[in-house]
Amino acid sequence: MQDANADSLLSGNLATLLAFAVFFFVPVLFLVIGRDTGAFSRTWFLDPHESAAYWVVTKRALVWFVSAALAGAIVSLAASVLRML
Repeated sequence: MQDANADSLLSGNLATLLAFAVFFFVPVLFLVIGRDTGAFSRTWFLDPHESAAYWVVTKRALVWFVSAALAGAIVSLAASVLRML
């Protein structure tokens, strides 16, 4: 019986890890970092063009984190309402 639980637990953990990878890394690569963002130099804050590009990536990251927090809150509230029914 313990082996069946271990396999179930392992497969559940792997599914959670896969979902985390898909829903974290894919949006980070495509939505936050973007295709047109190059590497920043060490003195990015001295170059106006590079600091503007850095600010764009920072704003994207902030929007992504806030939207993830809102989506998590909505899903959590929906799950708690469904459990009450």
